Amino acid sequence: MKIATCLEGIEDIVESEVKGKKIARGRVKFDSEVKDFRSVNDVYEILAEFKFRDIEDIEREASKLELNIKGNVKIECTRDGDHKFNSVDVEKAIGSALQKRGIKTSYKNFDSVLIADVVDNLCIIGIPVAMKLNKRNYRVRINNQGVHPCLAYAMLRIAGYKENSVLLDPFCKDATILIEAALLHAGKIYGIDFNRNNIRNAEINTKMAKVEIKLNNAEMDWVDTFFKKGEIDFIVSYPIFESKRRRGNIVKNVLTEFFHQAGHVLKGKIVLLSPDKKILDYANNFKIKEERKIKIGKSNFFIFALIPG
Repeated sequence: MKIATCLEGIEDIVESEVKGKKIARGRVKFDSEVKDFRSVNDVYEILAEFKFRDIEDIEREASKLELNIKGNVKIECTRDGDHKFNSVDVEKAIGSALQKRGIKTSYKNFDSVLIADVVDNLCIIGIPVAMKLNKRNYRVRINNQGVHPCLAYAMLRIAGYKENSVLLDPFCKDATILIEAALLHAGKIYGIDFNRNNIRNAEINTKMAKVEIKLNNAEMDWVDTFFKKGEIDFIVSYPIFESKRRRGNIVKNVLTEFFHQAGHVLKGKIVLLSPDKKILDYANNFKIKEERKIKIGKSNFFIFALIPG
């Protein structure tokens, strides 16, 4: 059995892709073939899976591991939850258990890696199978407010994006959502951004991905000049939001215009990523079909699926 790790909040998307079942926040257990999964961060093979009360339990279980390892072992711990210990403490505890059995550990000169994945009171120890699947080679130019690739894929799945659909991202930034769409299904894919530098970066990433996307450098009020009424099947995007560098009145004007334009060109669903729920204040002509909370590192976000009405 294996574990696929993912962003907290998209486990159902991962379950569908890997044909597995969620066992903890951001962890899905599965036993299918490992492929180039689009919603998964890492994959590792399970050696041990157990509940614990304290770090002594972890060390005790680690001492029971059946290992066929030659050379030095590096122990890497990922930890999520409130504990009286940190990741380094776990690495040391498991290292101590292995050393007592004559297995050498090293953080610099190592021949193999052992993963200790701690989530709340669950610990899973495993061997890496496919790591950093969330990295994308096409992301040569990355916007500092770009969308995590796995999240972009998940948003498309939430939208129901399918073959030969017409998709628009009117805040396309580095084009991650658009490229993930093109790699998922062929269709008519459009990106708009008011920032010329964003469009330039999007063009570079698009060429790297070898996909066809139509990009335009334009303000939001130009959307209805590019598309006919009801022409767009899906809008999937990460719109602007209020921040120290972006005043509230600017955000208000842009988002008001965005939803106005969306009401004209859209015939399907909108899926939006936002750091807060304020964006819903401007969606007067739309109703919420789905809402979910997403965690990226220590930051919380929301995904909203909206339909006209």
